[in-house]
Amino acid sequence: MIVKPKEKNACHDGDGSSVTEEYPVSYACPCNPKALAGWAPQAATYRGPAFFYNEPVQGCCGDCYFVAALSSVAWAAPTQLSLTASPITFRDPVTGHNSSVTLDAIDLPVDAANTLIYARSSSGKTWPMLYEKAYAKWKNCRLTDGNPDHPDISQITGGAGINGLICVSGYAHLAQFLTGGSNILTAIPKNPTGKTKYPSVAWTHDLLSPPAGILNDHTYSILGFYGNYVVLRNPVTALAKPPGSLNSGVWNAAPGVSIDMATAADGIFALSAADFNKYFYGFGYVNP
Repeated sequence: MIVKPKEKNACHDGDGSSVTEEYPVSYACPCNPKALAGWAPQAATYRGPAFFYNEPVQGCCGDCYFVAALSSVAWAAPTQLSLTASPITFRDPVTGHNSSVTLDAIDLPVDAANTLIYARSSSGKTWPMLYEKAYAKWKNCRLTDGNPDHPDISQITGGAGINGLICVSGYAHLAQFLTGGSNILTAIPKNPTGKTKYPSVAWTHDLLSPPAGILNDHTYSILGFYGNYVVLRNPVTALAKPPGSLNSGVWNAAPGVSIDMATAADGIFALSAADFNKYFYGFGYVNP
């Protein structure tokens, strides 16, 4: 079930100023919000030896713009991610200022079944969840219980994908395009293999009858290009591939990274440029 909130992004920026979204807002949520039962301590496994693009998974919060940004930065600019669980630094997309947040405890919000409510990780490592928690704290979201380390993560619902990239990557420059006026195959910088050179995302708009696997008002990571196909990753990884997705071929995106289009999982799929233009409203990237 896709839940659209009545209030989009009720928090403030890290410097205390109100957020002014300059780009289309994404806020699709894959499930109904769950009641918070408490905050559960987590294992100390933050990132392991590295960050991997297929680890961030969106939970019951409409912060696809942020979770997709985590995946895109881990894919194209992993050195921009924090090597430790605390502090974590974000860049304000409005003022351009960098500021850090310190997490006092490695605990996360859970429901009555002791299940994580918001972001989770496909590998069990905690970096996506702690980034999400740190972002909510950085945004000065209201607290769930008076503990300054327990921000209400549900309040980060709704945001622009391009702003998520700026916050997470710390990069100052951006480029964004509308699908009706730009060619996705040439507008996004890429390596010889087709892998994106810089963190990139795309966002959908309201479709009257979206096909299975495509969510309205949703941000996706752009991983690159396999021939004339756009390779994307949905932060809601449990959804089926959209109709028309490529189902053959192996994309050798980078040394040690090969994606079989027939068996691709973790939310990964590839669409022709024509189908991409049909379902997506815009796309963009950030760079140093």
